Amino acid sequence: MDKYIGALIERIAKSKELNSRTLGLLINKTKPGTADIFKRTVIDTDLLIELSDKLDYDFFSFFYKNPIMDRFKKQEEKVWLDKLALLKNEISRLKELQDQMQDHINTQKTYILDLKKRK
Repeated sequence: MDKYIGALIERIAKSKELNSRTLGLLINKTKPGTADIFKRTVIDTDLLIELSDKLDYDFFSFFYKNPIMDRFKKQEEKVWLDKLALLKNEISRLKELQDQMQDHINTQKTYILDLKKRK
């Protein structure tokens, strides 16, 4: 596990076979500037967003190991899980309504066939 955000960035870059120079080209930094990123314990959010984009990795997840940030993430997850539960209930209710309507349609078709037979 990486102790610092810079170490995580370096590990992910290496896993994608990118050295300091190549990554620097992607994020418009010099080789020394990129190497400096690998040593950082803190990082600017705009740079982290850019690195997340260029390396296709959610670097913000690194911070959810922090109890305070984890609490915020769990609160956000709960909001979404509650919304999902409401939507599932609504889908279930609508399926039930659809079944009732289909039963009604089938009953009407039966009545129509009976009426046609009586003619």
